[in-house]
Order: sequence, then structure tokens, then C-alpha cells
Amino acid sequence: MLRRLAAVLVGLVLVAVATPAAAAPGVDYSWYRPTRAELAGVQVVARYLVPASWGSGKALTAAEAAWLLAQGKTILLNWEWSPVAARGGYAAGVRDARLAELARAEVGAPPVVIYLSADWDVQPAEVPAVLAYLAGAASVIGRDRVGVYGGYRAVAAALGAGYRWGWQTAAWSRGRWDPRAHYRQTANSALWGGQGDRDASTGDVGGWWTGSAEVIRDDELRPRHVGPPPPASARFYRVRGGDTLSGIAARFGTSWPALASLNRLAHPDRIYPGELLRLDGSPPPSSTSWYRVRGGDTLSGIAARFGTSWPALASLNRLAHPDRIYPGQLLRVR
Repeated sequence: MLRRLAAVLVGLVLVAVATPAAAAPGVDYSWYRPTRAELAGVQVVARYLVPASWGSGKALTAAEAAWLLAQGKTILLNWEWSPVAARGGYAAGVRDARLAELARAEVGAPPVVIYLSADWDVQPAEVPAVLAYLAGAASVIGRDRVGVYGGYRAVAAALGAGYRWGWQTAAWSRGRWDPRAHYRQTANSALWGGQGDRDASTGDVGGWWTGSAEVIRDDELRPRHVGPPPPASARFYRVRGGDTLSGIAARFGTSWPALASLNRLAHPDRIYPGELLRLDGSPPPSSTSWYRVRGGDTLSGIAARFGTSWPALASLNRLAHPDRIYPGQLLRVR
């Protein structure tokens, strides 16, 4: 009897430890678009990253992000190719991180944490594949920006392997909560007639908010890339969220093919917030010594564009793996 009572008390202590004392309210949704009133009191909103070319109605857009940020919300970014994509291991993680980075840049988000989904009842034998999937993603965006969404087993395994960010769902958790998880999906289809899920944050979720700073792997680069805005003569234009090349061209009395040619854009439909575009034949300002990687870029291609070699760029940027650069990454080019 005493042994059974002791076991019960231990269980109660564990539950108390796993339950946050003060959780900030959060939500997540896909195709539904809640009103301002429906989001009143919500602090964190989890949303899907989807490349614009996919045309998905559940995708976070630049306009929606601006609307949420204006209300003071923190946006948690989630990627899900398919619920069971993580079964594909390392290669699937590389693919998904690259696509997620493209979608993140398209909506204008800084390089914050991206939570990748293991959205099924992960079995013990499947944990190695999930961890390999996260390792593949980390090879693209860095371990400090990799988060995992899933049930107790997936989240606990990832956090136990040294990944920092976890979003745990009640589904497949069987009442167990990992106290290290930063975000918790506590009730599925509980909001707006089944169109949204209820969540709670237990602290910083690594999300996007109005004060978000860019995450740069080498801290010594931080003060160097913050320079003055382009000159008032508008010979250069810094891309903002929601911009298109045709819109910029119309604003400055030129054509998008001319801008694409002038800036040697391999994919004119892909421009990124923060990117500096030439509007005429003038050389870049002397303060501009950085290049932000775009989807499809290679180190050798960037080197050729700036009149240098890929080994020189790799050395200048201390790249341990010169074949691995990712959209949004900032490279020193001189």
C-alpha cells in the first residue's frame, strides 16, 4: 500500500513539473483566417510556410504576416511537406529545409526558427529516421534554427539529442508532456467551429515578432552588415516584403527584364526582402560588401558574379561545407 502511494505521489510530482505555471495563449490554423476579435488575447500564432508557387490556401502570406505583426503577435513558422515526410531521413530534411527557407524569404521573415513536422504517431523504431531528418535540415539552416513538431516521443527524442526547440501536440502524447517543449498544442480543432487548434507557449518559441533580429551564425558579422540605406537618388533599391520585380520596375520607370538583366537574376520571380537591387549601371555602394543568397545560387556562381573564386569566398566566410549555402544566408563578398 505504501509503495503504491509513493508511486502515485511521484506521478503527481512529475505532472506538476511538466505543466507550465504561466503559459501564454497561442493558436494554430491552416485554411481559416480568424478575425482580430478572434485573436484577442492570443500571443503566439503558428502558421504554415509554403512556397508561393505551390498556390496553397493554407500558406502564410506576407500580407497576413504584416497584419499579425501589427497586432503584436509572435509568428511561429512551421513546415510540413507531408505528415510523414520525416520518415525520409536526412535527404528529406535537406529538401524540406531548402523549401522552407524559400517560403520564409518570400513572406519577409528574418531567419528565425523553423519547426519541421513529424506529424504521426512516431514509433521507437522510427526515431532514428526523425533525428536524421532534423540533421538534414540542420545542415541547411543550422541546428539553432531547427525545431520539431510532433507527439511526445518525437519531441522528447529531438530535445534529448540537443535540438533546442520543441512544439508538442497532445495527439500521440498519451497525456505525457515534455517539460522542455516551448509550445504545446493542447486541444485540436477546438476553435472557430473546428478550424483552429488551441496552443500555449512556455517561454520564447524562437518566432518572428516586430523586434526579431536576424540570426547570423558568426556573431562578428553582426555589426558589419548594418549599413546606411541606399542613396536618396534611388540608384539602388532594397527589397521589402511583398515587392515584385515588375512592381519595382514600374515604380522606377523601367522594365522587369531590364532589372533582371542588370542584376543578373537567374530567377526574376524570386527576390527577397533585404536584397539590394541596382536600378542603373552604377557600381554597388562601397558600404555594400555582402550578398544575400537566393534560391538556386551556387558559391561558384556568386563568385563569378563578383569577380572572385569560390575557394576565396569559402575562406572569407569560413565555410566548412562550400557546397552547402542556403537562401537568406549572408555572404561576405569583399
